[in-house]
Amino acid sequence: MLKKLSAMWRRTWSLALVCAILVSVFGPLRSEAGRAIASVLCISLLVHCWYAQKKRVRRRQMVLISFALLMPTMAAIWLGLNVVRFYSYDGEAGNLIYLTVIGLQSAIEFSVVVVACLVVLWSAIELVGLLAKRASHT
Repeated sequence: MLKKLSAMWRRTWSLALVCAILVSVFGPLRSEAGRAIASVLCISLLVHCWYAQKKRVRRRQMVLISFALLMPTMAAIWLGLNVVRFYSYDGEAGNLIYLTVIGLQSAIEFSVVVVACLVVLWSAIELVGLLAKRASHT
């Protein structure tokens, strides 16, 4: 059991670190430079986590994991775009970069909600299938 937990930790430590970084953005990382670094670091760690999971799980599970990892990835991208948004604001109503970033952030927000619903639904279906399989064996 301890060996399984150790192996799981080796595959998911980067995801735990991403969660800590994203939470710290609302606390100690209030500077835009810190947020930019956090965004790049989170995306890098999520790519690492994806590759670590890819080696150990079946294809169907990997698709679900990919969708689940897509949510914090989009949050990190949104955070990076927020830095661009901060530095591109110059008070003009028609600033193209600023308005484009706002549009991209809105699309990311909608996409996160859609992906979250998909992950919850898919996970529920997987759980029901697992429980039905176990119930049929007893």
